[in-house]
Amino acid sequence: MAALEPYLIFTPSVLRYYVHHFASVYIQLLAGILMYIEQAKYFIRLCMGLATFKLTHLIVYAEIPVLVYLSGSVSAGVWLWAVIQATASWVFINLSFVITTHHHDEIWHQGDTTISGDFGLLQAEATRDRLECVHSPFAMYMFGDHVLHHLFPCVDHGYLEVLYPVLLQTLEEFGVEATLLRYSMWESVKGFARQTVREYEHHISTIARRSKVE
Repeated sequence: MAALEPYLIFTPSVLRYYVHHFASVYIQLLAGILMYIEQAKYFIRLCMGLATFKLTHLIVYAEIPVLVYLSGSVSAGVWLWAVIQATASWVFINLSFVITTHHHDEIWHQGDTTISGDFGLLQAEATRDRLECVHSPFAMYMFGDHVLHHLFPCVDHGYLEVLYPVLLQTLEEFGVEATLLRYSMWESVKGFARQTVREYEHHISTIARRSKVE
C-alpha cells in the first residue's frame, strides 16, 4: 500500500485530486518503475539517517554481475537486469492490486461501515475470490481461494480448498449467513478502477446474522 501512495488512494474519505481519476490508467505506466522509485526512496532515507541499512536490500543488485557474465557485456547485462526488474514490478503490482480482489468498490475499506465487528467476518468482507481460479492449481498465483487465504494465512495454499466445508459449518454453527462472492478478472479490473475514484463511504452487507439455531 505504501508503495502506491500517493499515486493511488483506496480509502474513500481521503481527498482526491483531479489526476486521481485517471489512476487506473497511469498505474500501468508507474507499475514498471515503482521498484526503482522505492529503491531511490530507501537510499535517500538511508542517507538522511531515517532508515537502517540491511544487507538483504542489496540482493537484487547481486543479479547484475551474473547477468553481465552471462551476456558477455556490461551494457547488455545491466539492460537485461533493468528489464527483468521492470517486468517483475509490473507483474507484481497488477497481480497484487489490479486483477486480484484486494481493492474493489464492493469490498470493505477503512471508513466503510459493516454490521460485523468479528475479525473473521471482516476478512470475508475485505476480500473476494477470483472466479476463474477457485479450486484451481493456479489458485496460489491468481488469488483463487482468497478469503480462506486471509483466514488461514499460514496454511499451504494447496490445502485451502479442503477448508471450505469447515468454514461453512462454522458459519452455520454461529448463525451467520455469508455470501462468499467471486469476481472474474474483468470484474476485478473494473471494480479496482471504481474504487480508486470512490469518494464516498458505504455500507458493506455481504454478511447477515440470523438467530443461532440451538
